[in-house]
Amino acid sequence: SNFVTFQSLVTLSMVPKNWIWSFDEIKQMIYCMSMDQLPNGNLNIKSVRFQNKQEVMYYVNGTIIPSTTTALSNHFTTIEDISQLIKVFNDRKICSGIPQERFRNVNLSSRLSATLDKAGVLRSKYCRTISEKNRLCVKCLFLKKYLSKRSSKIEVKIPISKEKKKKSKLAEKQKKLDNSLKQVKVLKGKQMVACKLIKDLRKECQIMVQKEKTNGLDYQLRHLSETEKVVVKMFIAKSKIDPECNRHRKTMRYDHSFLIQCVILRMKSYSAYVHIRKIGLLPLPSQSTMRRMLSSSECQFGFNSLALEQISDAF
Repeated sequence: SNFVTFQSLVTLSMVPKNWIWSFDEIKQMIYCMSMDQLPNGNLNIKSVRFQNKQEVMYYVNGTIIPSTTTALSNHFTTIEDISQLIKVFNDRKICSGIPQERFRNVNLSSRLSATLDKAGVLRSKYCRTISEKNRLCVKCLFLKKYLSKRSSKIEVKIPISKEKKKKSKLAEKQKKLDNSLKQVKVLKGKQMVACKLIKDLRKECQIMVQKEKTNGLDYQLRHLSETEKVVVKMFIAKSKIDPECNRHRKTMRYDHSFLIQCVILRMKSYSAYVHIRKIGLLPLPSQSTMRRMLSSSECQFGFNSLALEQISDAF
């Protein structure tokens, strides 16, 4: 009998904790149901009714759910199958409809596949009542997307008052102002960090400049005479020439004052000039360079007319 089957189901089946078994002795029907309380105080009731020894029917809040729309199996052969059917049905979520205020009170055209239920919730005419993953079934989800795109073309029964519009605009402006103030605060913090970094870099730059001054060549030669400074600089210029790349040192550039002193030294003592250049005591130019310099100058007795003109212009 069904009662014996009911006892075996209660003892052998493995159903979720929130599901309870019930037996209607008058109708000789076996039920398994669960109740979930919503935040508004209402109850969502899922139930499974056993039609016979091989078939079940599914109900949500007293409304039958066709298995064709939910992909739920109606047939079973063993108690394990029954446990699996109830578990799958328990995992399915009840479609909550579209309770958004902007969609609730709308003039629905006859061509639009939507309707308002008793609770004032907007649903699709083909609502599947339960869903596998989302809070909305597939049909209601499509309807919501459609209404979101075409909401501007739907006439709302209750228009928004001017005061609400003003309040919403003020709220938006206040939100923008708060965001702007936050951005200003962040930028001020970044500005302080940047100013500190610039200050530190300036200090480091000043220290580096000071070190460069103390370690520079001019600073180290500050106690030498001008002639001695020129000689040292000529040595440094000569040391920069790579003998492998420039065997004859043709890239050597001499200072004018140094060349004049070299000419005077050669005029005073040719042998001393050759000796000093040979042992490398001074970076003297070669004899060919000296001849080229002397040949370009006019050597004659008397006063230099160019010098006399310069003296007369000065006085």
